[in-house]
Amino acid sequence: MLKESIIRRKFDPNQKLSIPELSDQMGVSRTPVRDALNRLEMEGLVKTVSKVGTFVVAITAEDVLNIMDTRLMLELWVVDKLEGVRKDVLDTGWPGWKTSWNRRRRRCRRIGWTRI
Repeated sequence: MLKESIIRRKFDPNQKLSIPELSDQMGVSRTPVRDALNRLEMEGLVKTVSKVGTFVVAITAEDVLNIMDTRLMLELWVVDKLEGVRKDVLDTGWPGWKTSWNRRRRRCRRIGWTRI
């Protein structure tokens, strides 16, 4: 529930999270909230500053670019795998695959990716 709230941006970037307030809102004791915040810190969603508090991590422009690069690499990997699949299987499974493939190819060439 807390992770979803952070991902859905219900907390502002760099907002301090109060364990007592969160435990009251969720109707649980402080221990599970503290445990959840520790797990969220391992996932990179919050940052704990000793003797100060726990804060929501702000997403930077670099983070967004890294996510977009990762997604593009995954999509290109999928396209490479699809090249070995028979055309009749692709036509029945995903009719718009060729249009999508061509759009991605043009986009990659525009940004300087020459692999495809």
